[in-house]
Parts: sequence; C-alpha cells; structure tokens
Amino acid sequence: KHTGSSTVFVPLFGKLQLFKNIISNSNNWFVVKVPVNVQGRTTMDALLKLKTSQGWQYRRVGSVGEGRSHSYIDQVHFGIGSSTQVEEVILELIGGSVNLTRNLTGIPVNQTISLDI
Repeated sequence: KHTGSSTVFVPLFGKLQLFKNIISNSNNWFVVKVPVNVQGRTTMDALLKLKTSQGWQYRRVGSVGEGRSHSYIDQVHFGIGSSTQVEEVILELIGGSVNLTRNLTGIPVNQTISLDI
C-alpha cells in the first residue's frame, strides 16, 4: 500500500543506500501517472500542474530531482498538506503546443491516478 512517504535507494560511494521517510503526520498526497507520449510527443520534461484549495503546485515529469536521471519516471508525487481534494491537473508539453487538462473535483486524495489521453 502506498502511504505517500517516499523511500529512495541511491548509489553512494559504491554502495546502495536506503533513505526511508519515517516522519508520521496527517498530510495528504496525490500521485499522477503520466503517459510516456501524447500525440506522438514525449512527456519527458513536461510541466505537470496540480490545483488544490491551497493553490497550484508544479513538477517536471521524468526526474525526481532538478538534474537529469538515468531513467524516465512517469509517476509524479505531490505533497498537498491539509488539502482534502484535488481540483484540476494540467500537463504542458515542452513548447506549450499540447496541453492536457483534467477536472478532478470529487476525486479522493491519497491515491495514484492515471492521466489517460
């Protein structure tokens, strides 16, 4: 079961290191699974926007950090604090000519959804 807490394995000094999130709180989370391609264009580096009652959050698709990673990560994690509902999600591909917008009003938090095209 996904609890929203991120656990990460990282190669460090020739060994795999485990970094486990052990903080307990009542904050909510939401994960969006993004398609690999939209209208023949890659979603790598696309901007995913998520709107809650507390405002907008922004994440880049494809990497867990600001730098480049060696693999494509199609699940984008948002920590949404005390928000109990996600209102909208927008996926903007690089160049801005292709946008996917989904109204998510009424969709429960603390789950993973697929952004289907």
